[in-house]
Amino acid sequence: MPAGENHDGKRGRHAGITVNAAIPGFVKTNFNDGAHGGMAAMIRLSVKLIGISAAKGADTPLWVATAPELTGVTGKVFEKRKERAAKFTDPAPIAELERACDELAHVVG
Repeated sequence: MPAGENHDGKRGRHAGITVNAAIPGFVKTNFNDGAHGGMAAMIRLSVKLIGISAAKGADTPLWVATAPELTGVTGKVFEKRKERAAKFTDPAPIAELERACDELAHVVG
């Protein structure tokens, strides 16, 4: 939920749904392997130097999804198993995004 990461959770609360964001970090993957040029070379070098393993990158998202201590917690952002400040807090764009998502998903409500 990156775009509306400060979602207050009202839309799923009645169903026991929680919505949180988890930042995995700069994970070593082969995502950029087919890219060419200077920027691609810089990204490949950066991944080799400071990228973390897929297992380490998966730690926080898996923890957010399964941690008993986060039961009922919603509308938060987590990085390295710690809550961090949300970037997007203006309710107007969040409401517009929700409206557009509902429209695309043909949700009636």
